Amino acid sequence: MTTLANPARDLRVGVLGAGTMGLSVAEWLAYSGVGVILVSRREEARRSLLDRVERFGARRTRMGRMGPDERERRRRACVATPAVEELAQAQVVIECAAEDLAVKRDVFRSLDRICPNATLLASNTSSLRISDIAAGMPRAERIIGMHFFQPVRFTRVAEIVPGDQTSAEACAQAVAFLGRVDKLPVVVKETPGFLVNRMAGAYLAEAMHSAEEGAATTAELDTALKAWGMGIGPFELADLIGLDLLQVIARNMEASYGPRFRPGPLLDGLVREGRLGRKVGRGVYEYGPGGDSGLPPPPAAGGGDESARGLARRIVGSLVEEARTCLREGIASAEAIDLAAIECLRMPRGPLEIAGLTAGPAPGPPPARSDVRGQS
Repeated sequence: MTTLANPARDLRVGVLGAGTMGLSVAEWLAYSGVGVILVSRREEARRSLLDRVERFGARRTRMGRMGPDERERRRRACVATPAVEELAQAQVVIECAAEDLAVKRDVFRSLDRICPNATLLASNTSSLRISDIAAGMPRAERIIGMHFFQPVRFTRVAEIVPGDQTSAEACAQAVAFLGRVDKLPVVVKETPGFLVNRMAGAYLAEAMHSAEEGAATTAELDTALKAWGMGIGPFELADLIGLDLLQVIARNMEASYGPRFRPGPLLDGLVREGRLGRKVGRGVYEYGPGGDSGLPPPPAAGGGDESARGLARRIVGSLVEEARTCLREGIASAEAIDLAAIECLRMPRGPLEIAGLTAGPAPGPPPARSDVRGQS
């Protein structure tokens, strides 16, 4: 059996693609102490990773949490290059290309030519089937889904998604790898949207539908949901994910599950206007250089008026019902569903616990508000 190096500092992990998610994944891996090879054609993205790692090392050194030798080791272990051939040195490669099946299949054909047979090949796809990505590939048994969530630095859970041909050995290696970089692996059944995006898709679709109806503004809905107990409002979450990616995910899931996931005029309009979320400085809200002044204020004591509280219950109810559907379909265990919802969607309790189907996991304390927003 092929095993991954241990401890984590002996690992070399390739990340192909340096969009918002690829850069965040590479950054987290570098912070975790593993060797990173980021492949991107964009010089700006390559420089950004190296600058972030340098700032992280300097900050940790000032705080007395990292010695100069370790800081230098981590700096040298982080490589950013346009040359995809460099991925031959990695034991794990994580693909973070565009959410397009043809693009991802081209990437994995290249990886098959470049990487040794023992390399674990992972896709960070948000909604595409791993079996479709791996279909006909010579090493389909080594291809697996490894789905991270924004903000990667502060979200402890990552999904592991085996395809039809993924071997049990590859799945075990993926689980072990995530543990070595301080993530909680949740193994889920292959289905469009997997687990978290199934729940998030239903939740965000209901929130956007409520705003489109004119029942409340986006800010009022975010405030109501946070008063209910969510750690982040649905529209703040949408901006964090990226509205263009959210639109692609919604369309992929609509094709599989029907109109309940269909992107509505609010989402389509924002994307058409180029308001793609935090990554471009404006989405549902405005994000200026001086801070997040466009975000809604914290919820008032009492949680707002009765209509807002009723809308919050309805929106959360859509998430709970989707979680129940995922449980019936065997997408993941009840405990995994609750854990993923708490960690990734910032619920105060798991949806199945709310529905009375579990006693609920015991997660650690939620991130501070600035962490949830992805600030460093």
